[in-house]
Amino acid sequence: MTIRTELSIILPNRPGTLGEVTNALAKAKVNLLAIDASGGFEYNIVRIVPDKAAKARAVLRRKGLDVGETKVLCIPAQDKPGALARVADALGGAKVNIDYLYATSGCPQSETLIVAHVSDARKAIKALR
Repeated sequence: MTIRTELSIILPNRPGTLGEVTNALAKAKVNLLAIDASGGFEYNIVRIVPDKAAKARAVLRRKGLDVGETKVLCIPAQDKPGALARVADALGGAKVNIDYLYATSGCPQSETLIVAHVSDARKAIKALR
């Protein structure tokens, strides 16, 4: 488990905007460990967990985007039934609130990454050990 930086941006909901941003990050050799793009009608909120947060932030700002930043807990888990349930139960039992989460998708029986914004990361890490 690690605490990493998550960056968030708001993009217009139209074809090509996500590709433009991800191409700029790729050109800068920034790898995305996880991404969540959810939205509404006119705009989407895009959250990324990059391997190089400072470099990614600079790329996004050069593109004229406002960049939000927060710390998230990255929890490796096996991609199999019950993995998320175990994490949620452990956090709930420790009285740690999950504000939001998203996950990468692995292949069955491989590793996935659960990204969680929680009320108390240190308490969460202790509960998940």
